[in-house]
Parts: sequence; C-alpha cells; structure tokens
Amino acid sequence: MNLNMLSLISMGVMAAWVFSVVAVLASGTLPDGFPDAEGHVGVYFEAAAFIVTPVLLGQVMEARRVGPDMMLALIVEMVSNAQHSGAPIQKFANRVSG
Repeated sequence: MNLNMLSLISMGVMAAWVFSVVAVLASGTLPDGFPDAEGHVGVYFEAAAFIVTPVLLGQVMEARRVGPDMMLALIVEMVSNAQHSGAPIQKFANRVSG
C-alpha cells in the first residue's frame, strides 16, 4: 500500500463529509457537546470543497506543465534505468555465470 499526500487529503475530506451528512440527517445521534445553544450542528461541506478544489487545480496544472510527451520520456527513462541496474541477485548470478 502506497500512501501519499493525496491519501491524507482524501481521508480528511471524507471524514468531514461523513460527519456533515450525519449532522444533517441524524444530528440527534451526536453527543451533547456538538450542538450549539440553538441546537445547530456545524457542517463542513464547504471546508471539504475548499480543500479539494486547490488540490485538484494543482494536479491539473502539474499535468499540463509536464505534458504527455515529457511524462512518457520519464517513464521510458525509469524503465531503462531499472533494466540496466538489475537486482542484487541478478548481479551475483551474472558474476557466477561469467
């Protein structure tokens, strides 16, 4: 499992969204400390949208900056480096076989 910053952001946004849905649909199930003096529970739909929008915008801008040709060149270079470096056991097998 390879977690990164997008995983962290998505978990936070999902937690905010689920809490907000529960606050809207079943606010009576929340502990007494959540509602304010008027009985309203704060929701975080806007906060989730505000977090996701710049992150997605940044991803789009990065994809446009890199471009498909540049990305393909990076992938080809990574594969080439991986093929030439070889695993440690492969290096040992090459030495043994002469």
